[in-house]
Amino acid sequence: MIPLGIIGSIFIGIVLLIFVNKKSTETPYIIVLNLENDKAENDCMEAIKEKTKKSLIKAKTVTKTGIELTVEIRLSDMSAKLLNELLTINGVNNACLVSYNGEYAV
Repeated sequence: MIPLGIIGSIFIGIVLLIFVNKKSTETPYIIVLNLENDKAENDCMEAIKEKTKKSLIKAKTVTKTGIELTVEIRLSDMSAKLLNELLTINGVNNACLVSYNGEYAV
C-alpha cells in the first residue's frame, strides 16, 4: 500500500513540474484602432486574421464620428509591421499596439 502511494506522489509531482515549467512563447498584444466606417473595420479584421496566429475582438465602440476597435492578437512573427500595414488601409485614422498580459489596470 505504501509503495503505491509513493509512486503516485512521484508521478503527480513529475506532471506538476512539467506543467509549471511550460511557458507560452506567444506574447499577447492589444491593437486599438480608430476607424471611420464599417468598410475600414472589415478590411482591418481581414488583414489582422491573415497576419496573426489568433485574434479576438475585445471591445468595439461606435460613435457618430467613427469606430474604436480593440482586438487581442498573437503575432506570428513578433514584428510590428502589421501596425504599419493597418495604417495604409483607407479609413484608419490611427492604430496603437500594446503588450498585454491578460489583466487590465484599474
